[in-house]
Amino acid sequence: MSNTATSPKQRGHFRFGVREKVALILLAALLVTLSVSSLLALHAHKKDMLEETNLRGQETAHFIAQHLAYSVVSYDYHTLELLLQNVIKNEDIVFARVDNTRGNVMAVAGTPPNALQDAHLFLADITLNGDTLGQLHLGLSTERISQTLAARQREALIGQLLAVVVVTLVGFIALSAIIIRPLTISARIIGNNLESGDGKYTRIPLDTADEFGDLARGFNALQEHLDDAHQILKSRVNHANQELQNAYQQLKLQAGELRSLNQELEVLIVTDPLTGLYNRRHFERLMEREVALSIRNDETISIVLLDIDNFKKINERHGHVGGDAVIRNVGRIIAEQLRDSDVACRFGGDEFFILCRQATISNVIGFADDLLHALAVDPYRPNGQEVGVSVSIGVATIPGVHEISTAEEFFQCADMALRACKQRGRNSVLHYSMLDHDQKALMR
Repeated sequence: MSNTATSPKQRGHFRFGVREKVALILLAALLVTLSVSSLLALHAHKKDMLEETNLRGQETAHFIAQHLAYSVVSYDYHTLELLLQNVIKNEDIVFARVDNTRGNVMAVAGTPPNALQDAHLFLADITLNGDTLGQLHLGLSTERISQTLAARQREALIGQLLAVVVVTLVGFIALSAIIIRPLTISARIIGNNLESGDGKYTRIPLDTADEFGDLARGFNALQEHLDDAHQILKSRVNHANQELQNAYQQLKLQAGELRSLNQELEVLIVTDPLTGLYNRRHFERLMEREVALSIRNDETISIVLLDIDNFKKINERHGHVGGDAVIRNVGRIIAEQLRDSDVACRFGGDEFFILCRQATISNVIGFADDLLHALAVDPYRPNGQEVGVSVSIGVATIPGVHEISTAEEFFQCADMALRACKQRGRNSVLHYSMLDHDQKALMR
């Protein structure tokens, strides 16, 4: 790849570089600084004139006070009035007043100045042979000084405005041509290259003998290297993308398998593997929640506790395999008899537990009778040999014959009904409400 950059030495000995350009900018700034300094000088001149006015006013007031002493000591009011009238004829004096030592006005001429007038008030003691006879109030106008300063300020302002306009125009034109234009061109091309998505980049068309030209040439040379690197990177990215696609498909497949395993695990956690019904742990949590909700909302709920009669003999006769088959068959029939709102579980061994939502006493007894009949007409037949299976069913309902506050108490009621059912000969249904007081006491 060829090197298109040209060294500064090859472009001649003279370089109008950034330092020279900055010198031009500093020169323009100096013009502005001179304008500011002229304003400061005008302010200083104003201050000197005001100080001179104050000094002149004090001297004038002192001089006039000395000439008024004899008229004051002789209480010659008429003479004082005439003297003060002559004093204010001076165009710079607008007011004069003489007060005695007790503060009484002896003579006055002119209009007292206020805060809005261009005038200063001076005070001078009227003395004779070292004794103070009164006080002179003299108002000295500063209008001429203000007019002079205003005229000079206008002249300075006009000059400053002209200088600012000229310097601004010259500076703007110079900066635009020397600095702003190259920067604008470079920034626009670099921005377009960054936004380009086709891998084709534009060179910066600057070939000046200064730092901007060096920067453009360096950028163009770097761009050529980047183009080569871009092509190499593009091929690597395409290869990596293909590998990532393959890895993604593999991970997607594994995620599906993991999701299926998680679903199977969730089912195994809450179900009994032999019957497919809920297991005891999940059912106990469900029952506590449902019973508490029913009690709080004053809703009806019933439970059915079912136990296979003489299951031990079935196990002894047909073995554990046959016993498991009987339990599995009973679980199937229970699942077939359930309503949509009912929940059943294998509570352990040959015991099953059914939770019937919104089931009254008559509803749940009818459900239990139907379940008893379904088990009787669908016996287990291992190897073609019919094995009769009967069950004892204990039932309890909330609200019932007495107040129940916990799921444990509810379960005990159904358990007492189940035990009483077994004592009565098995293969039947018995509701807790059918037990008399003595039977309940005996079952506790």
